[in-house]
Amino acid sequence: MMTEIILIVSALVIFIGVVYLIVARPMRQLQKTVDELQKVSNATTSLLAQSQQEMSILSHALRSTQQQGQWGELQLQRVVEMAGMQQYCDFETQVSVQGKNGPQRPDMIIRLHNERVIVVDAKAPYATYIDAMAITDDTARMNRLRAYTRRIQDHINDLAKLSKKRILAAISTSTTVSCVIFAKRGNVPRRF
Repeated sequence: MMTEIILIVSALVIFIGVVYLIVARPMRQLQKTVDELQKVSNATTSLLAQSQQEMSILSHALRSTQQQGQWGELQLQRVVEMAGMQQYCDFETQVSVQGKNGPQRPDMIIRLHNERVIVVDAKAPYATYIDAMAITDDTARMNRLRAYTRRIQDHINDLAKLSKKRILAAISTSTTVSCVIFAKRGNVPRRF
């Protein structure tokens, strides 16, 4: 009877050893894989949190009228430089001129031949556009995009009302030319 117990115990020890070798090694590998995936998950969560913070900062910056103005001025300068114009030769930015109502400062003055100039004010009303893109409901988004369109129209009307003649009189003798440039935005529908 004792030999039978020793044989059964030996068989169990061998069986447990084989099961351990069959199960334990893959379990260790699985645990390593889980640990690596946890590290990747933690890194991804950290990057996502950082991205959300940076997007919040960017969104805030784009809503700021000062930042929008700087962005519009930068786009305007890039457009005229891509057209082959050179700063201080063909155009000047942020030139202060004395007008009847005090100092005036257009965003850009483009100098043409025969002492003619084009006075340009850059406008970039993107806060309404950003609000519209944040809305998930299509109907509400389209209503916001219509508001964005109205805002652009209001900016154009405001530019038309500005008294550029005073600025032009201080710079040279010429006629006023209004110019509106819109930066291409791939997400804006053609019709709304």
